[in-house]
Formats: sequence, C-alpha cells, structure tokens
Amino acid sequence: MSFVGIGMGAIQSGLFLPRAQEAGLARTVLVRRAEQAQAINGRVTVNVAHADGIRAMHVDDVAAHHLMADAALPALVGATHIAVAVSSVTDYAGLAPLLAQAMQAKAVGRGPPAVLYASENALDAADQLSAAIRAEGGPPDMFEAVDTVIGKMSRTVRDPTEIAEMALVPGVPGLPEAWLVEAYDDIHVSACRAPVLPRLLPHCDLLPYEQAKLNGHNAAHVTLAYAGQVLGLPFISDVLAQAPIAALVREAFVEETGAALIALYGRQAPLFTPGGWRAHGADLFARMGNPWLRDDCLRVGRDAPRKLGWDDRLVGTIRMVEGAGISAERWHMALHLAMEATDLTLPALAMLWRKAGVPQASISDLLHRTAAYRPAFLRWRGAFPAAA
Repeated sequence: MSFVGIGMGAIQSGLFLPRAQEAGLARTVLVRRAEQAQAINGRVTVNVAHADGIRAMHVDDVAAHHLMADAALPALVGATHIAVAVSSVTDYAGLAPLLAQAMQAKAVGRGPPAVLYASENALDAADQLSAAIRAEGGPPDMFEAVDTVIGKMSRTVRDPTEIAEMALVPGVPGLPEAWLVEAYDDIHVSACRAPVLPRLLPHCDLLPYEQAKLNGHNAAHVTLAYAGQVLGLPFISDVLAQAPIAALVREAFVEETGAALIALYGRQAPLFTPGGWRAHGADLFARMGNPWLRDDCLRVGRDAPRKLGWDDRLVGTIRMVEGAGISAERWHMALHLAMEATDLTLPALAMLWRKAGVPQASISDLLHRTAAYRPAFLRWRGAFPAAA
C-alpha cells in the first residue's frame, strides 16, 4: 500500500502526508515545479499553529517527482491512496490523462484500486474529478473519488521577512516558502466503500458537512476578512477583537446558519443540534482568533466576485437560511459590509449573477430584501470607525 500526493502545499504537507506517514504508507509527491521536486530530499516540514505557539512537524521518507517525469505514472499505478491538492477544480482537465492512464494500468493487474481525495474547495469536486478521468478512458471500478470538507485553515508564507519574524521552518530546504497550518484536524470525507487514511471521518452523505463549512465557517471567515479590509486591520485575529463585528458574525453563525442547518439536518449527527452547533462555533471562533496563524484579511477576502457568487459564501448562505424559513438579517448586513470592502455594488453583483444564469426574478427578489436591511446595516456600522 502506498500514498501519492499531487500538488505540494500547506494541505498536502499539513494534512495528507502526515496521515500517510501515520498509516505507514510509502509516500510520494508529484509536483509541477522542477525546483520543488529537486529540493525535496526525503523530508518536508510544516509549521503548526497551536494555541500557545508554532511547532514544526516533519514528514520523512518522501519521494518527489515532477508531474511529467517518467516516474510519475508508476507511482500512481502502485498507489492505494491519491490526494489531489491543486489550485482549483479547473486543474483537473490537465491531470485527467495521466490519472486515466494509471487507472487503465491498474485495470490490467498492474496495480491496486485507489481512493482519490479531491481537496479542492468545490461541493462537487469528486464528481468533477471522476468525470474528467472517465472522459479520458479511466475505468471507474479502479478508483473511488471522494469529496473532502477541510476546515483546517492554512496558508503558504513566501515573505522572507515574515518567515524570519515568525521563525518558520521552510517546507523544503533552500526554497523561500513555509507552510503554516492550524492544529485542528477534523476532516470529513464522502467515503462509503473504501477504507480511508487514519482519522479522516467518512460519511455516505457529506452534504450537511459541506454546507456547515461553506455556509458557516467560510461565511464567517470571509465576513471577518471584509471587516478587516474596511477597518484597515491586517489579521482575522485583530478583527475578532472588535466587539461589534465579532458579535454580528457570531450571531449570524449561531442564530441564522445554525438554526437553518438544524432545521435541515437536525439530529442526524451531534453537530446539527443546538448544543453541538454552539460548541462548534465556540471552537471555530477561538481557532480563527489564533494570533499564531496570522490569517491575513486580504488573502481570505481575495477573489470577491467568486466569493460573492450566487451559491457561494454569503449569498448562498442567505439563500439557504431564508429557504429554511429563518431570517438572514445579519448575513444581509454582512453582504453590505462585503460590498463596502470590495466596492462591488448591488447592481454589479446582479450583473455577475445574471451572467451565471440566475433568473432575473430571483435576483430582483434578493436585491429587494438586501436593500431593505441597508438602514439596519448603517446603524450597526456606526458602532465602529472607518479605516485609518
């Protein structure tokens, strides 16, 4: 049994490789950057932000190859676990021919079936990855592509000054980048049949956990980031020290998202109960406030047109909450805050949604409700100053 990671960054080094090492699997990574493949000489290092400081964690005996090297295909053919950790689901088209070739070789007896972990941030990432491989001729009985809900906050630090100030250990020797992840490790996956890596939490129905992440964690995270941009605060931990903002986001998380998820999935799992969701929120906000993570507001809030998309963090959350028959007043106010931070207006957002194929009647309905909360937003907004 062996593990292959495609892509090499904070999630691969801080999540999948340690689990593969814990399972005693042979470990290989396939990367696009030649200098990274050359620099990985058996060990990769990740910096883990705990509540009391940062500690380096090492994964040893890691082989590395360029994704297009001759050694890449045999590694994939022999792998029982393959973690895809690339920039976006749009990268799947480029990976699919190689993965399909590996699955074809497995089908003729040259290797075992594999679990493929799709770690890209999309609700249907596994379906997209599976479809891309099948379109290239990959036999579906040789792999199970599974979705992941990765609530583990992480980032790649490339600023030499920040690396030095925080005493971070570079991910691989000689390259000016360090991987920084939080200590949190509860990762949910959509596996029903195949055994998964240690301490991953398998579910046949992952949708409730995907919605908890997108409409809870992600919605709160990006709202705090936009508040930081409005106030000129650099880190999420700084924003959470501002009482009016912290209160709004916590209340939206518990009383709006939480109430909606409990209405939809109540008692399917301890998370979807009032006590379970409150405990989850307390833990999440403590984690987001960890100053050792130095979670950058500009990074968290980047790509605003996508994050303010119809099905994404804020608008998607408003629609889910209201669809459950619950007021989304605070999330509407968060949308106004996001517009202030990004200079996107309601008409500009409406244009983006129309281009995405959203019916005009649905857009008009949401715009009307959001505009109605503008006075409440302005009253709340007066409780804290503009950026200096």
